[in-house]
Amino acid sequence: MKKHILFTTILSLLLLAVSASAQTTPNFAGTWTLDVAKSRISDREKAVIAFQSITAVQTDKDISVTTTTKRVPPPDAPKAADGTPGGGAAPATGPFSNTFAFTFDGKETVASAPGPNGKSMPVKTSSKWEGSKLVLTTSRTHAPRDGGAEITTVTKETWELVGDGKTLIIRRDQTTPEGTTTTARVYTKS
Repeated sequence: MKKHILFTTILSLLLLAVSASAQTTPNFAGTWTLDVAKSRISDREKAVIAFQSITAVQTDKDISVTTTTKRVPPPDAPKAADGTPGGGAAPATGPFSNTFAFTFDGKETVASAPGPNGKSMPVKTSSKWEGSKLVLTTSRTHAPRDGGAEITTVTKETWELVGDGKTLIIRRDQTTPEGTTTTARVYTKS
């Protein structure tokens, strides 16, 4: 009798483990718009981000992420005659976009992104699943604008769908030679 109970318990646990691993992974596909008010980002970021969206295209094998950001012009930017930013010499405010692809096979891939001084730089990307959370990592190494030693920046984003799947929270840990900063960005599905 004890052997039968032990066997049934082990079989039940095994079936539960198989069932849990067979669950589908979350689908992050769609367009997501940053809710600055609900996000935990620096006051500086809140002041300069006019708009940000993420468009994700996800398959069983990978995810492609396009981030589009429009920035508020600096207060000292030249103004047009009507007082709006412009005047011919205003700094570009976007929208600016970049796209990175991440494979789900655990392999690192290399993409290219705009870097300092108008040069492109290689960006290493990788991803992994941690339960229902997707962890996307990018790493880039470049020389600073003023020359000097190369700088490596590693960004780890942990993506999680909450509520009814219409809210995406991205915890971003960005590590530079100055240390690590952490933000939590809240996006809503458009």
